[in-house]
Amino acid sequence: MTIQDLGSLGELIAAIATIATLVYLALQIRGNAASVRAEARRAFDTDLNEAIRQIGGNPEVAQLFLRGLGRPDELDSEQSFRFQLFMSHFFSQQDTAWKEVRLGTMSERELSESVDRSRPFLESPGGRAWWQAHSRIFSMEFRQYFESTVPALVDPDGNRPSSGP
Repeated sequence: MTIQDLGSLGELIAAIATIATLVYLALQIRGNAASVRAEARRAFDTDLNEAIRQIGGNPEVAQLFLRGLGRPDELDSEQSFRFQLFMSHFFSQQDTAWKEVRLGTMSERELSESVDRSRPFLESPGGRAWWQAHSRIFSMEFRQYFESTVPALVDPDGNRPSSGP
């Protein structure tokens, strides 16, 4: 075997090793992407479960939440502030899920299921009132997505909240 033959054999071995390395890296990246998606979903679920735990575990908070959803105009200033904070948290969580879908770390189906589970809160008088008053804090794209998914958020006259930032 000549030096040229050995060089060609070395190039062949290097090419095979390169292909094997690329296949290995592709598998690692795929596994990492699945882990990132799972962690995003776990964080979303943990946050939601904590909010549910706070409402379900405290009768005063549960009463405030129910009154805020059904009759927000009956809340005093402190209760209204607490309800507004809860709704801000809730809608921010939905915004985060929407962003996760855009990043590819959450599926459209998971976001849709989350919105569907939340629909009674969103379509309540308190949910609609909060959205009408505060939705400007979110991106126009998120507002458009959310209003097309939950049309009840648009007021009965068909007006959307002001454009804002």
